[in-house]
Amino acid sequence: MPKPDLTGYIPDNSEKYISNRTNKKGVVLDFMSNKVRFDSEAKNIYLIVDDRIAYDYEQAEAESEVHPGPDELYYEKDTDGLYKTLKDLEKRFDIDFYNTPFVENQREEAFADNAGKNAGKNYPYYANALSGARVILPLGQGMLDFIYFDIKKNLYALEFNTLVFNRSNATEALGGKVRETVSVKNKDEYYDYCDQAMRDTMNASDFFYSSLYTASFPPCFTDPNKKTYTFYLHYLAVLRKEFLEKIEFCFDKDYFPEVLGNYTPVQRYALYCEIKDIPAYYSSTSEYRLNRYAPSEVMMKYFSGSLAAPESEQLKEFRRKYSLDENYRVNPSPQKLSIVTEVRSLYDMLCYEFFKMLESDITVKKCRNCGKYFVVRGNYNAEYCDRPVEGSVRTCQAVGAEKAYKEKISTEDAWRLYKKYYKRYFARIKAGTIKEKDFRRWNAEAAYKRDDCLAGTMSSEEYESWLEGSFKNRVKKNNK
Repeated sequence: MPKPDLTGYIPDNSEKYISNRTNKKGVVLDFMSNKVRFDSEAKNIYLIVDDRIAYDYEQAEAESEVHPGPDELYYEKDTDGLYKTLKDLEKRFDIDFYNTPFVENQREEAFADNAGKNAGKNYPYYANALSGARVILPLGQGMLDFIYFDIKKNLYALEFNTLVFNRSNATEALGGKVRETVSVKNKDEYYDYCDQAMRDTMNASDFFYSSLYTASFPPCFTDPNKKTYTFYLHYLAVLRKEFLEKIEFCFDKDYFPEVLGNYTPVQRYALYCEIKDIPAYYSSTSEYRLNRYAPSEVMMKYFSGSLAAPESEQLKEFRRKYSLDENYRVNPSPQKLSIVTEVRSLYDMLCYEFFKMLESDITVKKCRNCGKYFVVRGNYNAEYCDRPVEGSVRTCQAVGAEKAYKEKISTEDAWRLYKKYYKRYFARIKAGTIKEKDFRRWNAEAAYKRDDCLAGTMSSEEYESWLEGSFKNRVKKNNK
């Protein structure tokens, strides 16, 4: 069947929208096969990072005596820097590295200092340091972390990656075949090639570890060049802009309140999609699963056998009916039915989280200190986020608490001083030492400066000094 002639065809907005978020020649955006589930009670997302491209310790050990130079196949990974990056991710997120290359009993070996027994080992074979990790995310936190991460940080590493990849051993892994001869019809051959491409991509660049989602959903550059590199950066910029706009439009109660004040977040989103002429749906592949999920004390009872059914004739009959060994314990394990969804790309993950935010009708506010959005959890009167202030170890919450305290003190001082001098100068009208019209003029200016003091543009000391010097002090008569 001949291909249709698309000369002169102009795609509509919906088609352009999808095109900017799907794979392009030379870069695969949906290479990962991560799994997520949502706990509606705790409002947490549970993310399991794909572990099929994990660290190959056997191969790393076999090659540990070979230390490739910068002009050879592998880029020397700054493992100390990566370890620091992962520790930073651990501080911001609840990450279980148990099934990853960076479990505690292996970190000491992989990140030994220069004086250690493993100094000089390259460990070049891992693809993703988060492979197999299990992450617990408060709803909205992963998306906001991605929106606000410093995209310029480690950008040089992504640029350098395009040079390194061209010296990769992907062709050796395929028995000497060159990149152009890899057959996409042979799935095994193609995935072997992509696996190696992913290893080289992640191994050469710290850029992806700048945020949790770029590390959990990295692209696969099958043909790295300036074009594919630029497309990926454009892809990140488009997603950051899109979901920041969606949060503002759908959740910010101060955004056009007279127009959108009566809309629910879902109604706002429907209007947003209509205005933007973009799809109002998100498709995914999900399955029901049973998961052991219970408080630790309940799990302890399960493993101790204290929940087991008592020995009885009926239990024996039950074992006979189902051909169970007499040592088989009929012990009800804590189980929870959940829906597990496959998310393959960064865009998929952001859509999944955003729709869960709509579904949960959460509260989002803009921090009064840094101006960034944050999800309100627990204290609905919160006005500050818990992000660290740039260049400081203090958080916006700490800065906000100090600011509120100072404002309270300033407010109390401003009103106290105003009332004090108002009474003083009003009394001097009756005494005939101040004219009433001068007092009215003073009162208007005193109220104006009081408001400056309340707003923080004038200190209470400056305000008191001005009040004190407003009128000349009375000269007391000497008693003779």
